[in-house]
Amino acid sequence: MEKVSKNEERYIFSHLCKVFLAFILITGLGILNGRADDSHAQETRLTFSVKNSTVKSVLNRIEKSTGFSFMYENNVIDVNSKVDFEAKNESIESILERLFGG
Repeated sequence: MEKVSKNEERYIFSHLCKVFLAFILITGLGILNGRADDSHAQETRLTFSVKNSTVKSVLNRIEKSTGFSFMYENNVIDVNSKVDFEAKNESIESILERLFGG
């Protein structure tokens, strides 16, 4: 078995420190970015009323009004179910919680 020289040890340690620092930086930026998105959703408010409309049409209406995009799985959410829904100056978060019974 070959011994690792002091210079090789320093190089390996230095390289590992750089990789770890990059990981921490990327993780931190990802967390900050996620928090920024939450605040935008909380600040955006909508007022609208629909009767006998599908959940899908309500989501489309929110998308057109706000620029948000929604993704869902059809086997989890029945977007063809009919709803009567009214929102008065409500946040997107509040609207979605009421729409999906959360």
